[in-house]
Amino acid sequence: GYVDNFTEAVEATPRWPMDTPPMRFVWCGRFSPEKNVEGLLAAWAMFAASGSRAQLVLVGDGPRRDALESLVSGFGLEFGGLDRLADAQVIFAGRQSDPAAFMAGARCLLLSSRAEGLPMVVLESLALGVPVLGSDCPSGGVRTALAGDGVCDPQRKQGEPAPAGMLLPIPEIDRPGSLDAWVQALAIAATDDPLHAAWQRGARERARYFDGDTARTRWVTMLEALGVSA
Repeated sequence: GYVDNFTEAVEATPRWPMDTPPMRFVWCGRFSPEKNVEGLLAAWAMFAASGSRAQLVLVGDGPRRDALESLVSGFGLEFGGLDRLADAQVIFAGRQSDPAAFMAGARCLLLSSRAEGLPMVVLESLALGVPVLGSDCPSGGVRTALAGDGVCDPQRKQGEPAPAGMLLPIPEIDRPGSLDAWVQALAIAATDDPLHAAWQRGARERARYFDGDTARTRWVTMLEALGVSA
């Protein structure tokens, strides 16, 4: 048997209230190839070109930061750090001790990875009631978190609605259709308030499957099946 990753209730004071413009989407992680920030930035550049004034906040750091900043410049996007918020389309927030504060109040958490287990950042986002737009990547943990059933489809061409957000193709610069799917999902997330509210409710509901009480129950069940007193 197995017990999924779990998180206790997450408490966070939003770095920026949700109703304070501009609208912000947040990514959290390490700047490494498997996290595929390049693909996300390519999609974001297309989204920005469509007229959106939203900001992408990248919380984290890593060996590819310089390359990512060059890529952002190459896409013609304005970027900066936390000291430059007014006109930046991409914010490099750096490594933070309390990433939940950046997720809280965000319109959505974005996850563009080429592969994931069951990401803790997604579980924390759900616990905060923040919807997720995520790659439907191997080994299927993102799908497990957002939808709870089905098999991951890393070669998908279109987005698939989920109770807590949307499952999307892995965004790849050499697969324009995958970027189009992300742009469409971002536009929906930014403009469809009733759907976004439903995703928020779905996020909190999905989070119940990954809380401490659920994990403890599963551990006790497995131990009892083995004849071990819990």
